[in-house]
Amino acid sequence: MDDTQPKEEAAHRSTERGDERRQSLVLAAYQIIAKKGFEGLRVREVAARIGVNIATLHYYFNSKEDLIRGVVEYLLHQFITVEAPLPAEGVQNALQKLHQSFADLQYQLQVAPEMFVVLTELHLRSQRDPAIQSMLTALNDGWQMHIEEIYREGLQQQLFRPDVDPHRAASWLIALIKGLSLQVVSNLEHFDFNLIATEFIAGFLNPPTKGEL
Repeated sequence: MDDTQPKEEAAHRSTERGDERRQSLVLAAYQIIAKKGFEGLRVREVAARIGVNIATLHYYFNSKEDLIRGVVEYLLHQFITVEAPLPAEGVQNALQKLHQSFADLQYQLQVAPEMFVVLTELHLRSQRDPAIQSMLTALNDGWQMHIEEIYREGLQQQLFRPDVDPHRAASWLIALIKGLSLQVVSNLEHFDFNLIATEFIAGFLNPPTKGEL
């Protein structure tokens, strides 16, 4: 009798359980950072939150930095997957994609504001922690590349000004989004995101005074 299949199935189930436990540890750390900041992040509390001991946590993460790296990866996944519903007609061009970035921001602030709390904590911690600075740089670079690609697509579609460098345009947009999110999660101000998107993107249009959705 061939017992290879039962062994493979058992190994697959074990891998799935391991992946789920690892993800649970990352989520627990993410939630603690959102509530208490990095100063409140204790690996023993992370382990206790999901009912495992510290040795089990270290089986999945060799160090606290490895656990934080998992949090950064989770945060990047959130930014990619937590998106506002698309309009009925869909997103047809680069101009609409930039507008959708602001719609996504507004939606994320409504349904998952902790994303921006954790991002702010990363920025603060990175000033004195080279490891987190490296992680934050990688997250920012991925975001930058995504926006630059949209702008280049808009150039090909002759929607955006060719005299604006895509890297600079992406940097401005990311800086604006981070600033808006900080104001909102700090309960300092609320914004008309559609108006901000329209006025900000107008500066990139080719020619600047034209181009509507």
